[in-house]
Order: sequence, then C-alpha cells, then structure tokens
Amino acid sequence: MSCPYVADWRPIRVIAKGLDDQGRGGASFRLHTDGAQGVLIAGANRHHTFADVCEVKIARKEDGRVASMTMDQRADAVPRAHSGAASGSVGGSVYVHGGQNFFTEDVYDHLYRYTYGSGKLELVEASGDIPEGRNSHAAAVLMDRYVVIMGGADQSGPRNDVFVLDTVSLRWTRVSPTVRPSRSGPAGSSHLPAAREMHTLTALPTHASAGSTGGALLVGGRIDGGISDEVWHLGITVEGGEEGEGAAISGEWTYVDKTPFARCAHTANMLAPLSPSSPHLLVVFGGMDAAHGFTNDLWIAEASVKPTGAALPPVTLTWHNIPSPSQQPGSSFSSSRLVGPAAPLKAPCARFGHVSDVLCGGEGLGVQQVVVYGGASEERELCDAWGLTVAKRVEEAEEGDCDACEPKKEKEEQGGGGSRAGGGGEAQ
Repeated sequence: MSCPYVADWRPIRVIAKGLDDQGRGGASFRLHTDGAQGVLIAGANRHHTFADVCEVKIARKEDGRVASMTMDQRADAVPRAHSGAASGSVGGSVYVHGGQNFFTEDVYDHLYRYTYGSGKLELVEASGDIPEGRNSHAAAVLMDRYVVIMGGADQSGPRNDVFVLDTVSLRWTRVSPTVRPSRSGPAGSSHLPAAREMHTLTALPTHASAGSTGGALLVGGRIDGGISDEVWHLGITVEGGEEGEGAAISGEWTYVDKTPFARCAHTANMLAPLSPSSPHLLVVFGGMDAAHGFTNDLWIAEASVKPTGAALPPVTLTWHNIPSPSQQPGSSFSSSRLVGPAAPLKAPCARFGHVSDVLCGGEGLGVQQVVVYGGASEERELCDAWGLTVAKRVEEAEEGDCDACEPKKEKEEQGGGGSRAGGGGEAQ
C-alpha cells in the first residue's frame, strides 16, 4: 500500500552564543506560538549536567521553513543542573518540572517557570499535592491551562502516577484515573498502564463538545521487562471551582492499540490537519527500539478523535512509516514532490533523548514544522537541529515510499502489529 504522506527533512543552522559545541540530551525545549522564539533549558551529556537557559531566536526562509536557530545563553537565569525534566507551554510561559542530576544522583521535585519577553526563570512555590521528585517523565498541556505529568522514575524505579498543575492557581492535584475497560487491551485493559519512563504524552485536539475535558496520548516508554509498544488515552475532566480553587479534577485511562514498533526516549508531536477534511497527525521520531537500538525512523499516525462519550476507543490511529534515506538508499524519499524548492536527500542520524516541538507558521506563514534538536547517538551527544515538514503525496507520486503502512484493517488481518517486547499494561 502506498503511503499517503511524504516527509521533508531539512537541516537547520544552529548559531550558539555563550555556548560551547557540546551536545546534550534530556533538555526542555519549547517554541512560542508566535513562530519566532523558543527556549532550551538544561540537559546533560556524558561529561556533565547543564544548568543553563538558552533563548532561541528563529530565522525563517521565504517559504516559512526554519533557516537558523540562534541560541543565546542567559547569564542571569541559572536553574539547578538537571536533565530529564517534563515541560509544557501555557500562554507566554513555560513550566518545567523535576529532573535529575545523574552525576550526583539527586532527583528533583522543583517547578520552574520561564516567561517570554522578560526571559525570567523563577522557582515556583506551588500548593496542593506536590509530585514527588522524578525524571524522564512526560507532560502535556490540556485546555490551554493545565499541565499534566505522568510517570517517570525516582531512586525506587519507574512510576505510573498522574498529577495536574493548574497554572492559574498554581495548585497541584494528584489524580487517580479510573480505567475504562476495553476488550482489545492487555488483560482486558482492566489494569492501569505499566509504570514507565522515557515515554511521551501528547495532547489531542479538543473536540467542540468537550467543554472542560481534555485528552492526551501516552506512547511507548521503558517499563519493567522491556520497552512498551502500547498507546493509551488519558482523559482529564475539571469540574467546579472558581479560578481553580476547589475544582474537582478526575481522569480516565483507555487502552487504544499497539503500535507497529516498541520505542522509548523518542519524541511525539501533533500536527494540525493538512486540509479541512484531513485528520490530525501524530508524528513519532527516533528513540530506542527494542530490537535495533537507536533509530531515526519516522512514524506518522492519522488521529481520528471522537466526541466525549462516544464509543471506544476515544481515538483511532492509522500508522504509516516513512523511511529515511539511510534506511532505503536510493529510494524516492525526496522533497521534490512537495510544493517548493527541493531539499537535499538527508535526514537526522539515529538518536535518542532528543527534544522537539511544533513551530507554527507565524504571521503570514502557513507552514508548520516539527523542529528536532540534539539528543545522543551511539558515538556522541548531538547539537544539531532539523526541521520536518509533512505533506500529502501528490497524485503523480510513485508507490513504494511507505515501508510499513499500518491501517487498522491490515493490522487486524495480521493479528496485531509490532513488537511485544514492552509486555502488558499492569500497574506497578
């Protein structure tokens, strides 16, 4: 089956000010919705853990794609040295929770807030159910207000707990999600997702009927006994309360499906529909594969979100694999089929622990890109940046670019997809 999408990877020039050329992984990286700026916070490599804040300025080409990122290290903003924090953007602020200094083995429960414009980084004293220190957890922003964190690891091992931060009241709430049974899930999906680290939690678009309900997709991660190949949906509902005070926050897990791959230390980003009739696209890149080690493969899932209260599952995913040039030398993976100038036949090298975010078009620019930075390869830490643009295949495109398209129908005929190295979804 021919893949309906083509991918265009283009290298981004990184201009470092006040930085050496050491790469890093496990940083916090967020891009502003204005499409012109962002921030990189902390991270680590094999030699030390970073304690810095770098303002990121974006320069664009005429077609809207990123030409360069200038990273300017601020001397007046110094967090604790850490990596593996979880972060999310709300309005003009970025919230960063937790992390670990792997050289001292300290695990943190701190909450930082970075504010665009002033460039100020402050340690926030939040109230409520303060999450225990952890690293390699994941975060998603729901309803443009709530930062949801899930899982991670501390000195005792991986976790599967859920906390919600109200960024208006600066109050944490520990949520004990119920499990909505699904006959297709592991053990009937009556158990919580397994405790894990190095997973992703990606916010879903909110359906018009959702009101005070939001959802996010949990993909992969390292669990006890292997690497997960499961996708779960986490629904969060907020009821009552004035400006967050006294609000009741609840959650519900629903098993969605298995992925055609088992993965941890990857990235996952949601792209807006490419046309009015198209679904949203979940883009998963890189990470560590259960069978092959470090990867640079690219998976795209068409995400069809159902209204609140609809039949299970709340979202259906149709997976497509777009191989990189290094996976298929001489293949027709090329930007020549996209509207605009052709790009070099290149793609990022295999890596894990990298960071990414979606860069919106900005004023007068309609293109949306996934921007990937850093991480680690098997040989070294990385300090490169890449921009990924996804487009629909034009009618004249040849078949054969899609290495392993995974529509739901085909997966059912084959008896399920992907590696089972991640095991089941029992709570730990």
